[in-house]
Amino acid sequence: MGLGKGFADSDQVVSLVKKSSPNQIIWYGTDKALKKPDVLLEKMVKTTLDDSEFIIKNGAKTETVKVNIPGEFNVYNALAAYAAAEALDIKTAAESLAHVEASFGRTEKIKDESHGSILTVNYYDSEDGVCRSAWASVMSGLRFFGSSEGSGL
Repeated sequence: MGLGKGFADSDQVVSLVKKSSPNQIIWYGTDKALKKPDVLLEKMVKTTLDDSEFIIKNGAKTETVKVNIPGEFNVYNALAAYAAAEALDIKTAAESLAHVEASFGRTEKIKDESHGSILTVNYYDSEDGVCRSAWASVMSGLRFFGSSEGSGL
């Protein structure tokens, strides 16, 4: 029936993937997984405001992976991408993940050199534009507080 991948730490995913009955399932997850993962997040080395680094064990192979996106959830996204690449016999997954950058509005950093501050933006744009409208309001407020008119606050 095909190839499937599943997050082995989630009982709902384990159950769903089993029901879909693909010929081959590539499991990925942590050592706390319900199913023994084929691609294991062996160790979280670091996750900072700029990037994340972690160690993946895939059978006998162990690789250190760095992604230029912060956050533990992005480590799990990278782990899923790595598992999919391995399932497709793509051997450059770890190297390729080092070149991934956040898309607009997702853990995007806006630096204000004059004040030495950094604003991290993490939103998604819903179909009705609610998030985009909220973001425009935030940016408008920040511009006001950065202006001479708003600087007294």
